[in-house]
Formats: sequence, structure tokens, C-alpha cells
Amino acid sequence: MDTETNKNKRYTTGFTPTPIRSSHLFVSWHSLFSQKKGKEKSFRVKLVWGFTFIEILISIAILAIIAMAIIGPFASFRNAQAIKNTSESVVALLNQARVKTLASENLLQYGVHVQTDKAILFSGSSYSGGTSISEIVVSDSNITLTNISLLGGGSDVVFNRLTGVTDNYGTLKVIHANANVPQKTITISKTGTVSSD
Repeated sequence: MDTETNKNKRYTTGFTPTPIRSSHLFVSWHSLFSQKKGKEKSFRVKLVWGFTFIEILISIAILAIIAMAIIGPFASFRNAQAIKNTSESVVALLNQARVKTLASENLLQYGVHVQTDKAILFSGSSYSGGTSISEIVVSDSNITLTNISLLGGGSDVVFNRLTGVTDNYGTLKVIHANANVPQKTITISKTGTVSSD
């Protein structure tokens, strides 16, 4: 009876060695020794790789540096592009007013009224006494139309019929709240031509 019982018995042993510090390799030993008739003992080892807390912190720091290196230039490019697009839109609106005036559309003259957050195309000799036709709204709250310096003061640029010249020539700036973003200067000449640097 005892002999038969001993034949069916299975012996299992296990141990956990000290981790190897130099490579931070954690070894989990799961050993299974089985003794069977006519067979040798079997031995299985399971290796488990892991990361220390310091390694995780270093990885996060490296990822943060890489992210900043990518996001920084991208944000600057996006802001500069927003300034450029706003400037081009205002120039296009001023040119549209001049073209309408030269064409004597509806036998009227046209102009553009400039505010900090928008530029408005109107018909008539002045914005206050004219009719608004369309407007360009600055969609980015960080961008403003400022430093409006027109001959005679005010913020209206009105073009004269037949000639397309204006008595309200001067400059205005398109700037970003971030001083590092290059600003744009829109120039309206006495002849009525409009340009942006």
C-alpha cells in the first residue's frame, strides 16, 4: 500500500532568488519537479521583465521633452499663419472696396471701416452715414487690428470714384497677443493701392 502511494506522489518545490540589480531583471522561478516511473525530473523557469520606478520617471521626462520640442514650433507656425491669413483678408476687403468704387457700382463710392476685431466694407462717403455690405471678423481672440494711423484720423478708408485714390491713406497693424509672433503692417497708399509686408 505504501509503495503504491509513493508512486502516485508528486513533489513540487519552488524558490525566489534575489533580483539581478545590474540589469534590473526580475526572475520569477516556478519550478515543477515531478517524479515518474522511467522519466527524469522536469524543471521549468519563467522569466518576467519589469521596470523600476526611476526608469518610468525618466521615460516620462524624455517624452515630455520630445513633445515640447514638437508642439512649440507648431504653435508658433499656427500663430504666424493666423496673422498672415487675417492680414490677407483685410487687404482683400480694402481692394474690393477700391474695385467697387472704380466701377462706380450703384453709382456709389465704397470704403472699409476698421475696428480692433473686424473690418467692415460699406458704401457711402463714411461708415456712420453709409450702408454696411460685408465684414471680416477676426476669429482668433489673440489677434487684433491696431495702431490705425490714417491721414485725417479716424478708422475709415474711403476711395474716390473714377480715380480710386483715397484721402485716408496710412497704415494699420495686425498683431498677436504673443509678442514673439511677427506682426503684419498693412499700408494704404495715397493712390489707393493696398499692400502688406
